[in-house]
Amino acid sequence: MSITIIGGGFAGLSVANALKGKGVNPKEISVIEAKDKLGGLIDTIQEKGYTIETGPEGYRGTSIGIQKLIQYAELEDQVIPSTKISESLRYIVKKGKLRKLPSGPFSAITTTVFSPKTKIRILLEPFIKPQDIPEETIGSFVSRRFGKGLDPLVDAFISGVYAGDHHSLVIDYVYPEAKQLEMKYGSVIKGGIAMMKQLKKAKKQEQGNTKQEKKEKPPYLLTFKQGLKQSIDAMAKGTNTLLNQEVVKLEQEKQKYLVVTKQKTIEAENVIIATSPNALQNINVFGEKPKIRTREAKVAIVSLGYDVKQFKKPPKGYGFLAPSEEERFVLGILFSSQIFPHKAPEGKTLLRCFIGGIRHPERAEMSNEKLVQNAIEEVKDLLKAKGEPEYTHVQKHYRGISQLEKGHNKVLDYKKQIETQYPGVHFTGLGWTGISTDHLSRQALQIADKITNKKMMIPTPQNN
Repeated sequence: MSITIIGGGFAGLSVANALKGKGVNPKEISVIEAKDKLGGLIDTIQEKGYTIETGPEGYRGTSIGIQKLIQYAELEDQVIPSTKISESLRYIVKKGKLRKLPSGPFSAITTTVFSPKTKIRILLEPFIKPQDIPEETIGSFVSRRFGKGLDPLVDAFISGVYAGDHHSLVIDYVYPEAKQLEMKYGSVIKGGIAMMKQLKKAKKQEQGNTKQEKKEKPPYLLTFKQGLKQSIDAMAKGTNTLLNQEVVKLEQEKQKYLVVTKQKTIEAENVIIATSPNALQNINVFGEKPKIRTREAKVAIVSLGYDVKQFKKPPKGYGFLAPSEEERFVLGILFSSQIFPHKAPEGKTLLRCFIGGIRHPERAEMSNEKLVQNAIEEVKDLLKAKGEPEYTHVQKHYRGISQLEKGHNKVLDYKKQIETQYPGVHFTGLGWTGISTDHLSRQALQIADKITNKKMMIPTPQNN
């Protein structure tokens, strides 16, 4: 079996790791990466006692896909869980101040983030008739089901996750589970309760009458002793890794596929295209370059290191998000060393400020000096910091976050067409059906299952 993966980011390496976990010899796996390093958005920088992640802060600890990949990569003893306080304490900016977000049913009732009118409207959601609206935006879906009072929170959340616009992103592509609950149960709340009951029942049946040792609840986030870069290295271990190899063509020749770079041609029985839709623009795929494109949101990340004595009240919890109506410079700020204390020296605080996105793309293009200056002003205003940070770092990515907006069905149709016409070719990566590492890890396991459980026979091309 020969397998070639186009793209050495998290998505591609997750597939390689899943294949190894399924028993595939790593020498049969080739990973082709156009840049001079693996990992894509993910990298770990350690400077002056601070640990900076250039991509996500950590992986979702509750993700079955992530847990499997950690097991396959033999990293169980290297895991560092996020703190309990970061899981329960989060904020949103409202009228220029940080307001604690509700963390449970009781706090949702007593919170000042939502008005009494909004709380009543949320409780009325089970009585709202379901509607199947094609390519409905997230903003429209939430307002229709729960009322407009949740708009600032949804706006902030979508900016924080997708760096996008909730009035442009489509619920069917971004959070299809929510739409499915509405259509199946007539209500998101009713569907959520039903799903919880089913999971509880399944867990009880699994346990049976035997007493089992109570498992500790997985952390919300997790990282590794050497940062997320450690997972990238572990997942790639043993595979044939080809760096600085730009793929220009993918074609079929009898019973095999040919992946052609500017330097060489690689034969494969299975090919995984692990790039974003936009990154595929320059590759001739079976005779033509794909005519698909997604809008991308570019984000600049400014990391700031402070002494805790510089704060009247040192930041505690996970961080905060800022709705667009607050007109803040940042989309939000993560309290990185509150989530993972080892990321800052003792007595210090590390903050990660996210800037730009669909809301303000021009800000992501600012000079490093202006980005740092404006980020510092936000920290002074919202977190009451005194003086300048002792450490700064700016991260900019050459590509942005794919936006799953109206018309994304064309991208999905292209993916389906290629996978159907060419068995053994699979798609994954940012912007096809999701962007989270949780989503990509589960997709990697599915692809590995397809390849190892069923030998794909490549059809012989027919002459016209």
